[in-house]
Amino acid sequence: MVAGREVTPGDAASTERLMHYWAEGAGAAKIQWGVPGDFDRCVVELGKYVSPGVVKGLCSNLHERATGARPATHRASRPVATTTSRGYGTQHKRLREQWRPNVEAGRVICWRCGHPIRPGQPWDLGHDDQDRSLYRGPEHAGRCNRAAAGRRKAALEKQRRYRPTERHPGLR
Repeated sequence: MVAGREVTPGDAASTERLMHYWAEGAGAAKIQWGVPGDFDRCVVELGKYVSPGVVKGLCSNLHERATGARPATHRASRPVATTTSRGYGTQHKRLREQWRPNVEAGRVICWRCGHPIRPGQPWDLGHDDQDRSLYRGPEHAGRCNRAAAGRRKAALEKQRRYRPTERHPGLR
């Protein structure tokens, strides 16, 4: 097909043959639809023949044709972990309800940062960083509780990256 030119029945038939080849024929065997990494394999294979601006959209269409779903939508159909399995079961809910009146009255200090939790401010009942079965107390939702894991991960990554070695002993 060429821009500015009408699509003929022959063009449509050629396009259908190619779609069949890649979704159900010999090309599908190369891509292995339904096996993890299928979309990436499609991009690599078709990238040899199709421009970069088109290849991902084409592979998305082929993925849907071959598997019945768009890429990565199968992840959305996985069962979501329950609140209990994530550490927020009956005990957590009961303890949070016990803290609620004092937090809403502004009488509680965040255990993580030491600043007050103001009335109406979002808050979480924080787990211990080392043992999730232990509760430390209320903490600010965004800047303390939900940011803690990211800060821990960044600190570990920094330690790993800047570990002194024989060749580079670091500063002492």
